[in-house]
Amino acid sequence: APIEFYASADFARAVSETAAEATWTPGRVSATNLQLSGVDEADTVKTDGHHLFLLRNCGAKTCVATYELDSANALASELSSRELSGALSASGMYFIKGPNDDGDLLITLGSDPSHGLWIDLWNWTSNTTELEFFDASDPGDLVPVESLSIDGTLVASRRVGDMLYTVTRFTPFLEGYYPYAYDEESLTANATVLGGSSLEDLLPTVMDSGQHRKSLVAPYTCYLPTSYLDGGRTPSIITLTAIPLSAPGDHQSNCFI
Repeated sequence: APIEFYASADFARAVSETAAEATWTPGRVSATNLQLSGVDEADTVKTDGHHLFLLRNCGAKTCVATYELDSANALASELSSRELSGALSASGMYFIKGPNDDGDLLITLGSDPSHGLWIDLWNWTSNTTELEFFDASDPGDLVPVESLSIDGTLVASRRVGDMLYTVTRFTPFLEGYYPYAYDEESLTANATVLGGSSLEDLLPTVMDSGQHRKSLVAPYTCYLPTSYLDGGRTPSIITLTAIPLSAPGDHQSNCFI
């Protein structure tokens, strides 16, 4: 039998009385849907109470639309629409209010989606995560500050204070390597490919807005859980990257295999 739900008269009356007693406090604005106090999460909509930033599609690209808010009349007037330069669709953003209404920062994040299961290691190769940083001091004119293109799929991100943290997953792939090698010939070929490769060839890289590419993580900052030392190993790499908002290029990473 279908399940039916009923709202009692007492419940409806309580909701009505609560709404009538609620008061709006000027200047009180929720910039995002926080799950934990002091820990900001990426969202498709951000606001500071005066302006609203919205991620939306604009053809084959993603744009950040900026609106000026008129709370007295419940209106939003579009100021601008900025097309992102990255090749990927942005799925979230952060807005950080600067001191004294100056130095506001907007960050967008986009990543290749992984269409496979978590245990499908080879579905996590050749993916990229893109971050774009904008000076939002003038909300109607977002100015690019920096961009980062990280090898790997974005798993999660959070902001705490002046630090943005990203978690990405990357499975390295070497040309000529057979992922599922069982016969002697394939195993020998794989040993040859691995023998001619360095640790840097197996680690994710990062590229900035100046097209300078470098290793995202150093080999000595990668860790292997002790429970895996005598068990099966996986080539998939989980990287935690800490990005200072005041200097995105000074990011640091640790990885876990």
